[in-house]
Amino acid sequence: MNDVHVYSQHESKLLSMPVEIRRAIYARIIHGQTHAFLSQGRLQLSVCLQPSLGDDRHDGRERERRREGSPDTTFLDVCDFVSEGTAINITDLDTLDVLLQTPFEPSSDLNRPWNFWDYTRPAIHKLNIALRLPLAFYEALQEDENLVLVTNHDTSVELNKCASAWARLWQAACQLPQLRSLHIWLDHDDRPSWSFVNERVALRQIIAALMARMQACSSEQTTPHMDITFNLPKLHPRYARPDTHFFEESPPQPFYIERRIRQRFHCQEWASGSLSAVYKADFPVMHEWPEMCEESDKEFHGVVGRTLQEDYMTLKEVEDFERKLWERRENVYDLITDFSGFQDEDDAYMHRLQTRRS
Repeated sequence: MNDVHVYSQHESKLLSMPVEIRRAIYARIIHGQTHAFLSQGRLQLSVCLQPSLGDDRHDGRERERRREGSPDTTFLDVCDFVSEGTAINITDLDTLDVLLQTPFEPSSDLNRPWNFWDYTRPAIHKLNIALRLPLAFYEALQEDENLVLVTNHDTSVELNKCASAWARLWQAACQLPQLRSLHIWLDHDDRPSWSFVNERVALRQIIAALMARMQACSSEQTTPHMDITFNLPKLHPRYARPDTHFFEESPPQPFYIERRIRQRFHCQEWASGSLSAVYKADFPVMHEWPEMCEESDKEFHGVVGRTLQEDYMTLKEVEDFERKLWERRENVYDLITDFSGFQDEDDAYMHRLQTRRS
């Protein structure tokens, strides 16, 4: 830094305040979670309006643009606040790649000789990564864990991009020296059940990078506590297996897995170029049953003046009930065929997989 690029702030009322008050002011502008994203090849920050990791109703991309601060002596103050007090949310591989690349290239178009991310990245405490990747990528990963065949064959540009980034990004993320919280949200971008993804293969490189970090810290006798959480869709009892997925009964891991109900509405693009929303539920497919019963009861009450019942099954009870049906090899779709929108696409997908591998 030099005086050519820094305005004098000796009389600044903001900088004369105690650090606690300054940070309270920053907190009114920069909330607890911020998005990092690419715009015209440059990393940008925006306020996260509705943090939703683990909430299937949002895609984690709703954001509000914030204008850049002026290049003055509050720069490092804000850098410290962002890296230490907020969680950085990233929702695509391109942004993650640019954020973690080393060394950072200076921004030649800025009228200052420093870059925000040069100061912020090494001090990041909380990192939330949400990725919805092509189902074909997870399939390729299962066939060839090192992804050598993927990058050597005529595959899609997006699939090649995922393959080239997957191997190196997790190691780079786990090498952030001040990282204390890592939240990883994963899904695929198609309609078949998440349970067709081999979780143990998909997470193996991530887990290996985390274990390498822990071993390095242990050998240096500096083992700071680190919260590691994977947020994954609920497992379908018909397709998930202990050798390919993480069950509650699995041996303890150095991380926590939380499960969510997977998204139910998917985008369908037709040959004409038009788009529509298609309904396809993953387990539990009967998750809307309590609400449907309650609505039916309200309609009945409006007609006869009384309700059919007072207690309804909770979502947890519905999930346990449906799991038992699947475990008895009963097709739950056959029980709800009277309701429009339900169809057993997963069986057709499983048949295609078996045909492809035979």
